[in-house]
Amino acid sequence: MHKNICVFLDRDGVINENRSDHVKSWSEFVFLPEVFEPLRLLATNGMRVIVTTNQAVINRGLVTAETVEEINRGMAGVVAQNGGRIDAIYYCPHRPEENCGCRKPRPGLLLRAAQEWNINLAASYMIGDALSDIDAALAAGCQAILVRTGSGRENEPVVREKWPHVPIVNNLRDAVAWILENIRSKLENGKGKVEEERDPFSIVYSPSSVIRALVLAAGEGTRLRPLTLDRPKPMLPVAGRPVLEHIVHWLRAHGITKIAINLHHKPQAITDYFGNGRHFGVQVIYSFEESLLGTAGAARKLKDFLQGTFLVVYGDVLTNLNLTTLLEFHRHKQGAITMALYRVDNPSACGLVGLDKNSRIIRFVEKPPPEEVFTNMANAGVLVVESGVLSHVPPNTFYDFGHNLLPDLLAKGVPLYGYPIPETAYLIDIGTPESYWRAQQEWVRVQGRGSAF
Repeated sequence: MHKNICVFLDRDGVINENRSDHVKSWSEFVFLPEVFEPLRLLATNGMRVIVTTNQAVINRGLVTAETVEEINRGMAGVVAQNGGRIDAIYYCPHRPEENCGCRKPRPGLLLRAAQEWNINLAASYMIGDALSDIDAALAAGCQAILVRTGSGRENEPVVREKWPHVPIVNNLRDAVAWILENIRSKLENGKGKVEEERDPFSIVYSPSSVIRALVLAAGEGTRLRPLTLDRPKPMLPVAGRPVLEHIVHWLRAHGITKIAINLHHKPQAITDYFGNGRHFGVQVIYSFEESLLGTAGAARKLKDFLQGTFLVVYGDVLTNLNLTTLLEFHRHKQGAITMALYRVDNPSACGLVGLDKNSRIIRFVEKPPPEEVFTNMANAGVLVVESGVLSHVPPNTFYDFGHNLLPDLLAKGVPLYGYPIPETAYLIDIGTPESYWRAQQEWVRVQGRGSAF
C-alpha cells in the first residue's frame, strides 16, 4: 500500500463509547466492540492511522491536557497490545467560541498531520460519527466516511441529504473494509501503484526539509567540579571558545540554524553569551527547566518547536562528524531514531548498542556493570529523531533517552538505527576531567587537519 495514505479517525464515538458527560479519565474509557480487528488490518496493510479529536473539555476546565494525553496513551497502548497501531493523536483543546483553526469542522488538525507526516490527503480517508468530521475531511480533501456508532445514526439523514457521495457504514470494521476495497479498486483500474508493505509495528516518518536541533545543556556537570560551579558544562572553553559555541558553529555549517537549548544550572551564562543567536548566524530559543526533565523529557517540552525530523546533541560532545551524511543515512533507513555510535574504552560508563547486519538497533543497555558488557559501541550523543516518538514521552516528567525511551521503543518494535561514525571523524565527550584535558590537547590539531566547519 502507499505509505503516504492515512486513515484519520475521530476518537469518541468511533473508537470508544461517546459519553454524554465526556470521558474525563482513563477509567471511563470504554472501547466500542470490534475495533481491534480493523485497526490490525490497517497496520497489516501498511497504512498510517492518526486520531484527530476535539477535546474542548480542556479549556472548559473539566479535565487537564495531561489527563487527555494519559487517556490517549492508554488507548494507543491497548490498541498496540491487540496488534494494531495508532501513529499519532492530534487534539484541539479549544471551545467552539474560541474560533480556532484546529477545531473540527475546520481542517487544521488534518492539515498539520499531513504536513508533519508527508500525507497525501487526496488519497486519504477520514472516519467519523459527527458532521464536523465530515466537514473537516472534505475541507482537507480527504474521502469522508460516516459510521453509525456514536452520534452517527442521528447524523445520517443530514449526511445523506448534504453529501450523498459520502459512504455510511455501521462501524469502524465496515469503514475499514470499505477503504481497503476502494484502494484495491483504484489499483486494479490503474489509478495507483503498489509499494512495498511496511512493518506493521513500525513508526516511520517523513523528514521535513528544515531540520531543527536541541542541544542539551541543563546538567550540572558534577564530575567536572569545581570547573562547573559557576557555569554549565557546555560553557567550558576548548581552544579559546565554549564547547557550546563549537557545537553551534558545527550545526550552522550543515545548514541547521534553528536551535533550542535547554537550561537549568547557571542558565544566564548561556543566555548572556548567545542571546538570540543572531551574532552566530543562527536563531536560538531557550527552554528553562525548574526541575531537570532528562534528555527525552527536555525534547518533549519542546514538541511544538521540534516538528518533523530534528537533532538531539548532547552539550558535552565535541565533534566534526559529517551531519549531512548522518541525515542521509537516517532518511534512507526511515527509522524513528538514528543514533550516532562510537567505540569507547570504558563501556561500563556508556549506553551500549547492539546492531543487526542492517544497522538496526536490537539491544540497548545504559551503563551496564562490567560483567554485562557486550560491546564497546556506544551512544555518541548525537541523535536524529522523528517528532512522532515524543508521543511516547510523558509530559512534565523526568524521562531519559537511554534509561527510558529507547528501551521502551525497542520493546514496542519501533525501528531504531545505529550509525557508527567513520574513523576519520573526531568525537569526544568532555564530561570527565581526563576527557576534557584530552579535548584541550586534540581539538586544535583536529581543526588544523580539516573538519566539517
